[in-house]
Amino acid sequence: MEQFFFRFWERVLENSQKRIKQKGTISKKGRTPL
Repeated sequence: MEQFFFRFWERVLENSQKRIKQKGTISKKGRTPL
């Protein structure tokens, strides 16, 4: 159970970091006019 929870938490942290990176890229793209 501990290993399963640890892996699940690791994925959650990775997803949160990816979302933050995506938000940053989206904000940058929004600032720069195409």
